[in-house]
Amino acid sequence: MKLPTLLLIIDRDGTLILNDDFPGREKNWPESVVLNKPVVELISYLKEKFDTTSIVVSNQAGIAHGYFNIGTVQSINMYIDKELKKQGLNIDSWQFCPHVDEHYKRKYPTVNFVTEFLSEKTKRKPSPDMVFDGLKELKKDIVDFDEIIVLGNNKVDSDLADNLNSMFINVTNKTRDQLISEISNTN
Repeated sequence: MKLPTLLLIIDRDGTLILNDDFPGREKNWPESVVLNKPVVELISYLKEKFDTTSIVVSNQAGIAHGYFNIGTVQSINMYIDKELKKQGLNIDSWQFCPHVDEHYKRKYPTVNFVTEFLSEKTKRKPSPDMVFDGLKELKKDIVDFDEIIVLGNNKVDSDLADNLNSMFINVTNKTRDQLISEISNTN
């Protein structure tokens, strides 16, 4: 029997991992990168029920703040990927946006942003651009999927789901069973 197809879009900081306070700021960042166990268990569950394509999308303003560089974000992503593989999970695409726009910059008037990461238009969530980049990388199209679910922990993730006309699951402080129940009740 053919499984229904699922595009699973996962926020990184505060969703896939517990730390949402610019992980990578400290040299010993691996100590602060802890997988969010209920979310990892939910991903495993979904991969059993669906033919799943998973894309991690992450706003990484810490680069524009000057807290860390692109290489640090890529290292953290590879570290998380390795930890997930130990649990039998594979992420199909990792996407992040290092840029911030004027709207974001105005929220932090005392910050001297790294100018190369200031941009008029960005791919930051809630824009679906990172999702589309991931799909393009995988040679897939959004219309290929029966279901689309966004896992996140804040308003930009919820707005991303709205922009994709998809289901949003706020993972904050929820157990595996609560997350599964939430998905089951909306399908």
